[in-house]
Amino acid sequence: MDKIVVLAAGASSRFWPLAINHHKTFYRLGIGKTILEETVEGLLKSKRGVEICLVIAPRDLDLAKELFEAQENIKIFVQKEPNGAGQALHLAIGKGFSGKFFLTGGDKINAGLILEKLEENDQAIAIRKTTEPKHFGIVDLNSSGFITSVVEKPGEGQAVSGNKITSAYLLDSSFLPFIEKFESNHYSLEEALNEFVLKNKIKGVFVDDIEDTRLKFPWDLLDVNKKVQKRKHTHLIHDTAEISKSAVIEGDVYIEKGAKISDFVKIVGPVYIGENSFIGDFSLVRENSFIDNNVIIGAHSEVKNSILYAN
Repeated sequence: MDKIVVLAAGASSRFWPLAINHHKTFYRLGIGKTILEETVEGLLKSKRGVEICLVIAPRDLDLAKELFEAQENIKIFVQKEPNGAGQALHLAIGKGFSGKFFLTGGDKINAGLILEKLEENDQAIAIRKTTEPKHFGIVDLNSSGFITSVVEKPGEGQAVSGNKITSAYLLDSSFLPFIEKFESNHYSLEEALNEFVLKNKIKGVFVDDIEDTRLKFPWDLLDVNKKVQKRKHTHLIHDTAEISKSAVIEGDVYIEKGAKISDFVKIVGPVYIGENSFIGDFSLVRENSFIDNNVIIGAHSEVKNSILYAN
């Protein structure tokens, strides 16, 4: 494994209106990190020392630098226009690259686990079963498990199988000329893959045993937040947080500096409470709540399975 490419530059049109501010992977959740940070963290655990190339949009450059520029082996590339994954890959890899690379999306918080599974093969693409093939890139497999075709979002009733691509690819540099051929097309990656699999043995690896994450619509943030908080098991209360003696705190609760928890508040984790936030008297904050910085929750309120962003 020579390089890892993580894509976080798409238009995210289905993520409207939240995509107006940032790419969807730059939203915070869990215990205060962005989704992109969670993905990169998992990849670093799996492949420490391998160069990670992040492809982002221009609007997110300053934030990406703040989060990643100081980290060793992480490089940031800016895709000026959201012209597809193929162009983004080519931008990050470069023409002179020779070796193997892993390509995935910034919202794949379990990408590290998927990579470990793909590496059991020479070249491979992660796939899952689906009952709605019209929404995904679909692959057909031969009897040996190698991919024979790739079709992006087949029409109703036209799918050759229910095997969907799950945005995780382990390929080598022989794939790059195929990308160059279709680079001007928004679906260049899918079209290049369809030709590539006809001439190369690419294994389709089912990863249904690894928890999936979906981040197409704004409400999907709730599910991703729940999954991140579930696996973090973090209990931490900052020294500067003001906690009333009558407050009750149970489970995995992360309270940042300057937060104020008033009288007779009950917090049942997993919960994250950001900097300088205020929880009013007799409030109940329950499982899978993410309360960002400078948020006020008034007295006698109940919050559960919710995300309240800053201010």
